[in-house]
Amino acid sequence: MVTSTKLPAKLNAEFTADSFVVYADNAAMLPKEEADIADAFAKNSWQALYELAFDDDKNKKAESSSLIFLRRLAKAFLRELTARSDLSLLHAHIKVSPDAATVYKLVRSVPFVFGANYINADWINAAFDKLTNIFAGEIKNFDGTVAEYLSQKKAGLHIPDRVFFHLVENKDERYPFAFLATYATTDEAGVVRQMPLNYALTEYRDDKNKLTALLACLNKAAESSKLVALIVESGEMFHPLRLTVDEAYDLLKDIPGLEAAGILCRIPNWWKKRSATVKLTVKMGATEAPLLGLDTLIKMQPKLTVDGVELSNADIEEMLNSTNGLAHLKGKWIEVDKDRLQELLKKSKRNMKKNAIT
Repeated sequence: MVTSTKLPAKLNAEFTADSFVVYADNAAMLPKEEADIADAFAKNSWQALYELAFDDDKNKKAESSSLIFLRRLAKAFLRELTARSDLSLLHAHIKVSPDAATVYKLVRSVPFVFGANYINADWINAAFDKLTNIFAGEIKNFDGTVAEYLSQKKAGLHIPDRVFFHLVENKDERYPFAFLATYATTDEAGVVRQMPLNYALTEYRDDKNKLTALLACLNKAAESSKLVALIVESGEMFHPLRLTVDEAYDLLKDIPGLEAAGILCRIPNWWKKRSATVKLTVKMGATEAPLLGLDTLIKMQPKLTVDGVELSNADIEEMLNSTNGLAHLKGKWIEVDKDRLQELLKKSKRNMKKNAIT
């Protein structure tokens, strides 16, 4: 005897060349929350997708792969929107576009469903345009600031302040880094520009409330960084500064707290990637065997490297004699962790002894 089983009620999506359609399997059996979502998509699919960006999906029941993709798309848009420091300036004129990495991840995550072949970089960019238009329409009719609008849409949601911290390398042995605080403002043509923070003293000299609001994030930043606190208290935040290696390292370590305070930080790529660290690698001998035979395995020697560049004994000795922090080695700045370096050296010596025994 064959027993029939009912498929679970679930929302699904099919994609077209420029849109999508959400439908339900066993619609009559959908839980109320999912049924409400289905109704919203039936009325206006893009508006419903926009609202999905603000939905808390932590406790959602199992969903179809296509709806999971739509949620991912909506959340990606909201992340891009709320990462814009010029959002409060451009207001309804903002244009939100995904970066290449976001497009790549979204396209790679498209499920195997009807119409999946339509979804490419152009489709994703067009989707962001539609969602941006919905935001623009809503913020035009909202009686309040962008920050207030977003906090009403979802509690705890905020946008970064307009202040930026820049840290760049400097050709000065005593002060190898330079620091500058800037802020986003609009010029006479309405174009958003980055200006040194001291320019704000001139721009808002007749509006102390706006100046206070702009600089409020500095007080929050000072709470999470001793170096920033010193710069703020000294009044030097309005001037370009030269930093020592230790000061730059302290600032880099404080980045998470500064960004949580609303400061956008522009820092060297090598720190963001953290690729310039000491690693233990295995190097083949000078004579390579065609296969990984015994001779090849014996010739493998552990080496300490930075970005693929082998460290000499003198390099290692220099690092061991330095303090934890940043070190300029092989033409690159790297983060020195002496405890980790000692561990790598021990592993290297153990491997060399094993090879010698073999």
